Amino acid sequence: MPSRTVSWEELSRHSQPGDLWIAVAGVAYDVSDFGDDHPGGKMVFERSGGRDVTEPFQAYHPDWVAKTMKRFEVGRMESSRRGTLPGPTVMYTKLFAEIKSAGLLETDYGFYVRTGAWLSFLFALAWGLVLSGRWVLGAVTIGIFWQQASFVGHDAGHNSITHNRKTDGNIALVVNAFIGVGMSWWKSSHNIHHILVNSTDCDPDIQHLPLLAPSHNYLQTTHSEYHDFDLVFDGPAKYLVPYQHLTFFPLLLVAKFGMYIHAIRHFMTGGTVFIHKIKEYFVMIFFMCWYLSLAMLVPTWPERVMFVMLSHSIVSILHLQVGLCCLYSEQEIRAILWAFPVLWSETCPIFHPSYVCLSWALPRPTRPLVSNTLGH
Repeated sequence: MPSRTVSWEELSRHSQPGDLWIAVAGVAYDVSDFGDDHPGGKMVFERSGGRDVTEPFQAYHPDWVAKTMKRFEVGRMESSRRGTLPGPTVMYTKLFAEIKSAGLLETDYGFYVRTGAWLSFLFALAWGLVLSGRWVLGAVTIGIFWQQASFVGHDAGHNSITHNRKTDGNIALVVNAFIGVGMSWWKSSHNIHHILVNSTDCDPDIQHLPLLAPSHNYLQTTHSEYHDFDLVFDGPAKYLVPYQHLTFFPLLLVAKFGMYIHAIRHFMTGGTVFIHKIKEYFVMIFFMCWYLSLAMLVPTWPERVMFVMLSHSIVSILHLQVGLCCLYSEQEIRAILWAFPVLWSETCPIFHPSYVCLSWALPRPTRPLVSNTLGH
C-alpha cells in the first residue's frame, strides 16, 4: 500500500470526470480510468467522486472485491471517517453488521431450487390452460409467472445468487428469456437507482415526464444526468401531470411495455453491455417467439389482444410494490392500502407498511406526489 496520507480536503478536489478519487474504509482510491470497466457503470463514480463511499461499497460488493482494488490505492486517509457520521448512516452500519453476522446474506440455494420448480410449474400450467381453451386463466398465470420470476432476475442482476458475476449473469440471461426485460438496461438503470435513490436529476426510476412527476422538482426543467437530456415541464407534461392521480394506476397496467422500450432503446443508443450483447439479443428474440406463439393459440384476434393486455396488467402488482418501496412515505402507503384493502395483510410482510418503508432509511431529497396538487 502507498505510504502517503491523503487529507479529506485533497480527496474532495478529485471529483470531476477524468479525475475521480473515492475513499473506502479509510483508504483513498484513484478510479479515474476505471469507469468504463466498472460493473456498476461510470456514473456511480462521477456522482461519488471526492467522497467517502464506504457504506454504498459495502452494501453492493462482496468482501472479495476489496482485495482487487489495490492497484487503485493512492494512500490512507488522515482519519478513518470524515467528521461525525449522520444518524441514519450509523443506524444503517449497525443494521448491516447485524444482518451479516446472522448469516442472512448467505445464499440459500435450496430456496432457488424450490423457486425454479414453482416457476416451471406456473409456466407449464399457463400453456396447459391456453391449450385447453382457458386463455383468461392462462393470461393471469403468465402474469404471476413473470412477477415471481422477476425476483430471481433481480437477485441474479445484483450478482447475489452465486456471487460470481459470470455465473449470475448467465442465470439472469435464462430468466430474461422468460420475462423479456433487457438485463443490460436493467443493470445500468438499477445500479444508479440504488446509489442515488430518488435523486431527481440522476435516478432514472423516477424520471417519468411527461406522464408522471413524482417530485415537485419536475415542475421546472431538470437535466437528467442518466439520460443526458433535459426533462422539460411543458406541453404534454403540463396537460398530463395534473391528472396523474387518475392515470397512475392505469399506467401501472402497461408499465411492462415501457420496459421493453427502454431495453431496445438502451441497445440502439449504445448503452453499456453488462453480459453479452449477442446473447441478450438471442434471449429477447426467444422471449418474443415463445410469448407470441402462446398468444396465437388464443382463438380470435380480439381475444389475443385481451390475452396480451391481461397478462401484462397482472405484473402491475409488482410495479405497485416497487413504487410503494421506493417513492412514498408511510402515510401515503397507508392511504393507498386503505383505498385498495386487497393489498393489506397483517401477516404478509410483502405488503405490510412497516416492511415496505424500510427501503433506505435516508432523508428523501424530494417529497413525492401521489395526489393532484398541481391544479389545471
